[in-house]
Amino acid sequence: MHRRTVRKLAPIGLALILSVLIAGTAFAQGSDEPDTATVASAVDVIWVLVAAFLVFFMQAGFAMVESGLSRAKNAANLLMKNLMDFAVATILFAAIGYGLMFGADRLGLFGGDGFMLSTISMGEGAAF
Repeated sequence: MHRRTVRKLAPIGLALILSVLIAGTAFAQGSDEPDTATVASAVDVIWVLVAAFLVFFMQAGFAMVESGLSRAKNAANLLMKNLMDFAVATILFAAIGYGLMFGADRLGLFGGDGFMLSTISMGEGAAF
């Protein structure tokens, strides 16, 4: 490897090693360990957020590719089409996809309840 590449990658590697060491020592006591359901729920939420961010940036990439391959006069229409595609997909995920992902298992393959976010509670003092 070139010296420049090593100099650029060294801080990243050092940060990764330190984060692993710090994370390992953070849970050393073990008396206040969260239960498995709490950890699974947190991991599920993080995974959905990461996937949503990736899809959002993927839509931006599609918009750039499509507007680059068409005439300048059509760029605004293509950008609006991609925005509406993302908006409709977000609404459909909230209506159907969430229930399929996190609903009660049906044959261990997909969820069978929670559609239209019906299982989400707003808390005790919610106005809804």
